[in-house]
Amino acid sequence: EEFAKQKIAYPVMVKDQRFAFDDTGASTNDKAFVMPVDDLYLLGVLNSDPAWSAITELCSKLRGGFYELRDVHLSKVSIPDAPAADRDAIAELVQKCLYAKGVACEEWETEIDERVAALYGL
Repeated sequence: EEFAKQKIAYPVMVKDQRFAFDDTGASTNDKAFVMPVDDLYLLGVLNSDPAWSAITELCSKLRGGFYELRDVHLSKVSIPDAPAADRDAIAELVQKCLYAKGVACEEWETEIDERVAALYGL
């Protein structure tokens, strides 16, 4: 049932941010995990550079520069409890990137990074 829902999906082993939004009902094998949430703000935070710094400090580092994104480590990542206006602004930027299918999104991604960094107090 969880796979049929909108969700954030991500591979077990990654070199960089690979959190993706799925609204197609796709399922995964044991090489990927899902968070059964429809939360573009969370997706933006997880893919941001500030959150990635925290993730790489918590997750196991493997050979070849890969990180193992296990729930036991990811659950320790602090997600800022942002005011609604900040959450909405970040979600809108993420939606723009999704509409653009990740093409020419650098400006929006930079703004997401800046907004998330401010939420972390960086």
